[in-house]
Amino acid sequence: MVIGAVIHVKFEQENFASGLASCSVTHFSHTHYRRNLNNALVVFVQDGKTWKIKDIEII
Repeated sequence: MVIGAVIHVKFEQENFASGLASCSVTHFSHTHYRRNLNNALVVFVQDGKTWKIKDIEII
């Protein structure tokens, strides 16, 4: 079985993200394709010179 995924995230306003996940699963000589659009509230914290996700809530 082969699984592949591509995720695109767009920040539309402070702490709000919209993400599109496209993936495919291949097994038994055929492929299933999926595309999901999710919205989330995201909280970031600064860690030195980088930013990390502290919390994420799918809405």
